[in-house]
Amino acid sequence: MTQEITHAGGRDIAPAEASGIPVEQRMQLLHEALTNPDVQPEKAVAMAELMFRLEDRDAHTRFIAAKVRAIAEMPHIRKDGENTHTKTRYSKWETMQPAITPVLSRHGLVLTFKVAEGNAKVLVAPVLSGHGWEEVGDAVPMPVDTGPGRNAVQAVGSSISYGKRYAAMAALNLVQKGIGEDDDGNAGGGTPSDPYEALAPHERDLVDEGRQMAAEGTAAYEEWYRGLPTEARGFLAFNKAGNGATWHAQNKDLAAKV
Repeated sequence: MTQEITHAGGRDIAPAEASGIPVEQRMQLLHEALTNPDVQPEKAVAMAELMFRLEDRDAHTRFIAAKVRAIAEMPHIRKDGENTHTKTRYSKWETMQPAITPVLSRHGLVLTFKVAEGNAKVLVAPVLSGHGWEEVGDAVPMPVDTGPGRNAVQAVGSSISYGKRYAAMAALNLVQKGIGEDDDGNAGGGTPSDPYEALAPHERDLVDEGRQMAAEGTAAYEEWYRGLPTEARGFLAFNKAGNGATWHAQNKDLAAKV
């Protein structure tokens, strides 16, 4: 699924640092250009447009970094629903939403949906927002789910719920795991769907610090990791995170992407 990238509000809520120039200094430079009679109006306008573009670019950069970290931490979603006709199992949206929302929230992101109608189908598009940026994915077309016992409103509601599941899975690269599958204990309810929530406070502090160092790149993370006590290195290297990889493997993957 391809994604259409848009932005909304980046100029209003962009943080104070962008391209190495604080926002306050940018605004001061812009104010001087707009009020200086020696500066031609078209040059002042060009400067304003350049600053807006820089803020949008920086907002996009922050958004992508947060999205990469969030996807790396996504837990496996257990298949707790069953299709009455095909007997196949699937993950209900009611299960998926509370599992992914805490991970997104930790990274300043929120997932919403745009719902529309087209060609007698319900269209559900994922909208991932945060850090002054908004990313809208392609709409998932869903037939109206006119199953047994459903009225017209319930049929549309069921299609929207299905659409949210498929749209979220595509936008966040989610993995479903069911009973009998190798899911590291996450499918059948044996452990919390988000392993981060099961950590002790000192373990969370270690994981958080590792993620921060990984966000600075491979060299910074490896230097930090080598300097840890043996017990801390062992915890990161042998305990698994939400995607089935260890915390250490997850951090190395994140550092490589940065």
